[in-house]
Order: sequence, then structure tokens, then C-alpha cells
Amino acid sequence: AAQILEETIARTTAALEEEKKKSPEEIVKANRARARKIERHLKLPTLPVGVRFWREGETIPDNAGAPPRRKYTYCQILSMIRFNAEEDRDITLIKQDDLTCHLAMGVLGYEDMPPNVTEGNSGIHFYDRDLCISAMATIPKIPFRVKAITIGALENLPIVPDVIVMG
Repeated sequence: AAQILEETIARTTAALEEEKKKSPEEIVKANRARARKIERHLKLPTLPVGVRFWREGETIPDNAGAPPRRKYTYCQILSMIRFNAEEDRDITLIKQDDLTCHLAMGVLGYEDMPPNVTEGNSGIHFYDRDLCISAMATIPKIPFRVKAITIGALENLPIVPDVIVMG
């Protein structure tokens, strides 16, 4: 089973790398097909959202999105796109200064986890400090430094996403 998983990941990674070489129009067409397939099979209450993490040192293309209209948490931006994508087709480019959540800064790879989070003072209520430290240590984090994040309705995304959020 592990070998099958590794082979599948390798094939998928190679296919996505090839897709990144296509024109924005071809990528939108492929993303739209993915979105329709997800919607048809999973019957989701909201539209699928594509997310692309731009690493430090990567060139961000002009079609990677516009900054949010004001500062939000990452969760708020994701929710607005999930629930309003039918009306609001914007592609958003989020830089660190666009976010208000200190926990998201570390989880999303903009910076290391802030000391208040790793020391058990996350601002999230826990029974005790040790439980907070333990819980914060288990949160998955982007394993590289992020310069910006593109997020938008998958069906209109002109770039190949790293992640598709469904819900």
C-alpha cells in the first residue's frame, strides 16, 4: 500500500508540474473541470477553493490576485471565498501584512510560530498551559517560508493550486 501511495504521489506531482507550464487560460479550464468533478461527486455546500503558497524567492505572476480590501484572519478570507464565490469571483493575494491572526503567521509559513503560542499563551482557552503547549505543537504547519498566498474559487483560479479546500 505504501508503494502504491508513493507512486500515486509521484505521478500526481509530475502531472501538476507539467500543468504549471500551461497558459493561464488552460489552467483555468483544468481548474474548472476539477471544481465541477468535486462538486458532482461530493455535493459540497460551498464551492471548492484553490490555494497556492508562494515560497520565498519565487516570482509571483501578475495574475496571482489582488490584495484583500482590508485586514482579516486567514480563516475569514477562506470563509468569504467559500460562501461568496458565486457572487465574488476575485482572486486574492495574501501577504503577511494582510493578516491579523498571530497563530496563522506561524501555521501558514510567514514566520516561525510566535513564542506566545509555543509557550502556551496562544490566546485560545485551554484547561492549563501544558495542554495548550501540547495542542499547539500538533497543529500542522507549512514546512517552508511563505512570501504570499493566492486563494480563490477553484473554478476561476488562473494558477495551479497546491491545495484544494472543500467543505
